[in-house]
Amino acid sequence: MQLPGMPEPWTLQRQEVSGDCMIRFGPRVMFCFPSSDIGLRNMSVVSLTDAGVSGIEVARVFGLSAEYVSRLRSRAKLSGSVGLVRPRGRNRKLSGSEVDRVCKLARTGSSQAEIAYLLNVSQPTISRVLAAIPALPERLHLPLGDEATQKQSQASEDEELNPIPDPVTLID
Repeated sequence: MQLPGMPEPWTLQRQEVSGDCMIRFGPRVMFCFPSSDIGLRNMSVVSLTDAGVSGIEVARVFGLSAEYVSRLRSRAKLSGSVGLVRPRGRNRKLSGSEVDRVCKLARTGSSQAEIAYLLNVSQPTISRVLAAIPALPERLHLPLGDEATQKQSQASEDEELNPIPDPVTLID
């Protein structure tokens, strides 16, 4: 019950202004973030409920269900802020340890097809992994097996037939 002459009680309000979302409590702006930033929205939801605002009220202001607000609070308690935004896109085909294994196998001379077979993924997946790692030695781009041995022996024969001239003899 409100007595005559008393100011209106402050309420929680959401306002969209030129791509930004403002969460206000009475005349005070509590949160301001880009409307497209789901992580900050979820952080605001959890912060308000932690400050004592009911989950039902927060759900009303943000246009969410009370169950979703509860799920966000649970995720924040379990994982911190990382739990407030789900990763987008497809799951990775290879884990970090499998990527390490791809690199080791490639360094030992295994072909991309062999590595793909061992890890039960496609050869283009292995190709993308290796292309994303610039530190791999250049010898990985050489042909494997007998063809590589022939090219190396051909290169050493060429050096014997056409030795690099000594710079001192060129000056004479």
